[in-house]
Amino acid sequence: MCIEELRKKIDKIDDKIINLLSERLKYAIDISKYKKQNNIKIKQENREKQIFDRIEKLAEQKNISVFFVKKLYRQIIDETVKAEEDN
Repeated sequence: MCIEELRKKIDKIDDKIINLLSERLKYAIDISKYKKQNNIKIKQENREKQIFDRIEKLAEQKNISVFFVKKLYRQIIDETVKAEEDN
């Protein structure tokens, strides 16, 4: 396989990642509306811990750097919380 073909495969994966992040954000905003209607605080430390525990295990299973995945998810969660607070 040539480099251009490999790059096209990466581009397709990037498209999927962006689409999944968009979908994740949409559901997070739906959750924020529920939280506001039910007087639940936006930032849930227990839920964050569940997410980090889960993604850490997944990263280990897939032989991906746990540090990298946790750093990436810290950004995702921070942006999600910000979006939830703005809606």
